[in-house]
Amino acid sequence: MARPSAPAPKSYIEDTEIGLDLDLDQIERDYKIDVQLQEKRRRAEDYTWLLHGPPKIGKSTLCALLKDPTTKKAPFFFRFEEGTKGLTTYGCSPVGWEAYKNYLRNLWKMRRKMKNDFPFNYFIMDTVDLQFKQCHAYISKKHKITHASDMEWGKGWEFLVDEFARVSAFVQKFNVGVILISHSKEAEIKTRTMSVTKMQPTLTGTGRRVILPAVDIIGYCSYDTLEDISDAEKFKARRIIRFDPSEEWEAGDRSGYLPAKVRLNPLSILKHFPGNKKLVRRLEKDEHYMEQIGRLR
Repeated sequence: MARPSAPAPKSYIEDTEIGLDLDLDQIERDYKIDVQLQEKRRRAEDYTWLLHGPPKIGKSTLCALLKDPTTKKAPFFFRFEEGTKGLTTYGCSPVGWEAYKNYLRNLWKMRRKMKNDFPFNYFIMDTVDLQFKQCHAYISKKHKITHASDMEWGKGWEFLVDEFARVSAFVQKFNVGVILISHSKEAEIKTRTMSVTKMQPTLTGTGRRVILPAVDIIGYCSYDTLEDISDAEKFKARRIIRFDPSEEWEAGDRSGYLPAKVRLNPLSILKHFPGNKKLVRRLEKDEHYMEQIGRLR
């Protein structure tokens, strides 16, 4: 059966066509290569996120409000630290890496049985720092070492990276949004000519090397500086998320949908994703939900 013709995919850079017009059936017949056209993802939950910022700024609260009242889907928290006591959330508190994997196995059975009725739309790793530390402790215990660096030829680090990457790849099979939460720390970055202080996630060196390349969007949660706030708002607390990379903070956006900064609430994020427009309109009509949003100022 001939495949339906697909429109030329667009690049997020200035929304231009990427210039390919391939006959995929011809390629498959002549070269035995099954080429699939992957179109750009259009929903927030299609991406892997890392949110970092100071404690108590509202990272977990933001994630807890990423629910869909229409489909009754809600985020599922893996509480590696007990920072969500003031929130009503679904989730679990894994005591160790093996417990975390057991939760994932049982959730996968649930996912396969319920299919589209799976009740969770995001997995929240709160915090990813402690998640990675649990993985480190598991590898150390398994190989009877004190630290991954104790094994020669870098074998301990290799085992740690492979284990974390393997389980993270399994999480992607759930087809839900994945949000990693971390705190922020000041790091001194040295260049050839100067040193700058940059706000970065509080991940270890190995954790950074494993986790950062695997995420699509990094958001730095902070407050507007005085220059960014109008005279009418100078005395209001205004929490924001920055997505533009800077020498001063770690951030980035592979989706191409997000502006340099948005207010720290779900609607300010979701409205920029074409696939979430209908959800945003439904949420805006929900008075109880909008009341909750109003607390994130």
